[in-house]
Amino acid sequence: EIIRDSNTIDDVLKGVTINLFDKTDGDALLQVDRDYEKMVNGITEFVGEYNSLLKDIYDRIDANKETGEEGVLAKENELKNFISRMRVVMMNSYPTEIGVELSMLNQIGISTNEAVSPGQVKDINKDKLKGYLEMNEDKFVNKFMEVMEKYPSSVKQLFGSDKNGDFAYDDGVAVQLEKLLKSYTQKSVGFFDLRNTGYTEDIKEKEIEAKDYEDKLTEEEQKLKEQFMKMEKAQQELE
Repeated sequence: EIIRDSNTIDDVLKGVTINLFDKTDGDALLQVDRDYEKMVNGITEFVGEYNSLLKDIYDRIDANKETGEEGVLAKENELKNFISRMRVVMMNSYPTEIGVELSMLNQIGISTNEAVSPGQVKDINKDKLKGYLEMNEDKFVNKFMEVMEKYPSSVKQLFGSDKNGDFAYDDGVAVQLEKLLKSYTQKSVGFFDLRNTGYTEDIKEKEIEAKDYEDKLTEEEQKLKEQFMKMEKAQQELE
């Protein structure tokens, strides 16, 4: 027996929200269905965040369209490598229970050219070449729900799967992308922290070099003053 203050109960069965619609004095049939809208929204948000991250990086490495000036991180080749690795993760195939029938994102309507209709000439623009993802909503929703009804485990495995039975996700689109992001953002050992440490050390070295140079200038200035004083004194004696 459970007692709650609301007709919406989400803490009894893991992953299941129970909605109570009416009173009953006897047994009741509990119908459990998948929340497709929440799944679709979650994947749509995932794609949106991916595109947003790409744009943030391109904004910092691409030349300004108006001024032609290089981006502030244009010379950071590792960032370009990072983009390439992200695109590979998103385009790769991943093992699922139904195999090649569902192993890639483009099979559920997510790719760089999904906005193009079948048979239509593809307009290759910069966004497509840069790897921004597109979603064909009709294809995505219809295909997703069709496959989800038949093979729910395979859809899950496309984004995250446990291959060795240790109860931890170790493969799939989302898992591999997370691993890649962590390798760049992990504190102390990630690319960004290491690069920041490198820049900090470079700045310190330059400051030391500048101080040494300043000391040498001061020393040279003193020598020149002493020489000038001697020359002035010699000139007075000659006069």
